[in-house]
Amino acid sequence: MKWIGRVLPKHSANPELTYFVMVGLFSLMVALNKPASATQPPSGLEIDDRSPLPPGEPKRGMLAEKLRIPNTDAAIYKGRKDEKGNPIPNTGIVDFCPVASERENSDEYQAWTSVVQWAKQWSQTELEANAATQLTRDDLLASSRFTYRLDLLRFEGLLTQVRRLNASRSLAELGTHQIYEALVIPVDESPTDVISLVFTELPTTLTALQNHPVEAWLEVNKPAIACGYFFKVKQDPQDGPIPLIIGKSVTIFEKMEDLPSIVPNPAQLDKRLRIYQFIKDDAFIAKGAEGWAEASAWNRLLLHARRYRLDDLEKYARTDLNFADLFLDGRQDYKLDLVLFEGRLIMLRRREPTRKLRDAGLDAYFEGWLVPKDEPRGNPVCIVFTDPPEGVEPTGRVNKWVSFAGYAFKLLRYESSEPDPNNPNQNVIKRAPLLLGRAIRVLPDPDAATPISWDGFLKTAAVSVLVLIGTALGLTWLFRKGDHKTQLEIESHRSRNPFGS
Repeated sequence: MKWIGRVLPKHSANPELTYFVMVGLFSLMVALNKPASATQPPSGLEIDDRSPLPPGEPKRGMLAEKLRIPNTDAAIYKGRKDEKGNPIPNTGIVDFCPVASERENSDEYQAWTSVVQWAKQWSQTELEANAATQLTRDDLLASSRFTYRLDLLRFEGLLTQVRRLNASRSLAELGTHQIYEALVIPVDESPTDVISLVFTELPTTLTALQNHPVEAWLEVNKPAIACGYFFKVKQDPQDGPIPLIIGKSVTIFEKMEDLPSIVPNPAQLDKRLRIYQFIKDDAFIAKGAEGWAEASAWNRLLLHARRYRLDDLEKYARTDLNFADLFLDGRQDYKLDLVLFEGRLIMLRRREPTRKLRDAGLDAYFEGWLVPKDEPRGNPVCIVFTDPPEGVEPTGRVNKWVSFAGYAFKLLRYESSEPDPNNPNQNVIKRAPLLLGRAIRVLPDPDAATPISWDGFLKTAAVSVLVLIGTALGLTWLFRKGDHKTQLEIESHRSRNPFGS
């Protein structure tokens, strides 16, 4: 209140004015210090219960929250630490080993029981509708797997085989006496790269499994949706690492075309996959452990392209892009777009396949360099494909007019064959758009008139020379024949008297 005295003069000539000023200031002070909650909202139907900024997907978010496994930081999942903060071995969920028994790892055993029971309570429709689809099998094998532990994931692919198993004692005590395991090859993966789905409710399409021996695999080979909570990467002594998810059931389809992710339009690529975000643009091809995501994307796109006929890839590819669109700033707008180029193939080499491509039945892949038509400076794009080229030997320099439909992968840095004037020990580093696809199509050469006319000229010249030689010989013979007659005529008149009668 002392500040009021500083505002008013000590001796005011008008006491009434001083009074009203003091009352006004006091009222203002009360208003400024009044809590905001004191303002009462309108009653009844006048209340606006809508948020000014509602969530993007409120229903999906609420349902996903309901499906989320609680207490995922518990020791049975994360593991335990000693007094110094060091991890205690064989506690929590442990990757790259078989699923543990209670004696081997009681934490993992309890976690197994908890997750199986948690997934069992939800409907298959709820699980599939809310599961994440942005991850690949490789995401669950890399160090990033810890981020997705116990996340609800969904994979589509080919269910190759299934078996039934007697449940653990703890599950049996809770009313779950049998569980089932299915092996699924996700779409766009190599046939050897499977995931394991453990579930508790057998769909009617797999009822034949009930008459099959326990633990014996039954061949299925049907398209399916595998949905469940990512538990761990299991690895039995005789097998490689396999991501393991735990769900409620499995949805079976009759044909691969029935899977929601399988569409006839190859241009409808799911660009949301996490591995695509790690493709390093304006860079060399990633190598080593740090480049696993780009390598995974590389393999996946090549295997994806092989799912479609070359005619379909060409039909749905964009034809409105040129070299500059994929080279200059703004090229990220076309990342992973299916693009069609036509031009001159100047280089083609055979390359050894990656492990995933080899397991998919490929003996090689092919790397080519194509100069697009109407490219004023003759800059090439790099093309990579899997089908052996017809009529073109991959031995290095070639000269064929081709078309190619491929996915715009990145702006590639590469070492050219041009010596670097600033460093004689190195070659100039250049850049080119990199496209991944299935095959090239050899087309009629628009410049074919030049080589054909040259060949024709050589043939015509040879024929002309022969004709000239023949003509010369013929004329020589005729002239000689005519000269002989003339000589005889001269000789016949040489003895005559020109003046005789």
